[in-house]
Amino acid sequence: MKDSDKKRNGKTPHSSSGEGRAPRGPSRPPLSAVQTMETFTRQYRDKKREAEVSLQLSNFVL
Repeated sequence: MKDSDKKRNGKTPHSSSGEGRAPRGPSRPPLSAVQTMETFTRQYRDKKREAEVSLQLSNFVL
């Protein structure tokens, strides 16, 4: 009895959270788009910085 209750309790939070996220999704896209854009620019800057640093290091080594 208890094992089955634990399994049921373990499954319900995930399914309920998934159901809870679905309705929120449509209202979020603008914010998520901004976040993805920010992360993209941040990654771009990081890559650019890494490239510059590696270039400087290669020049220094040479």
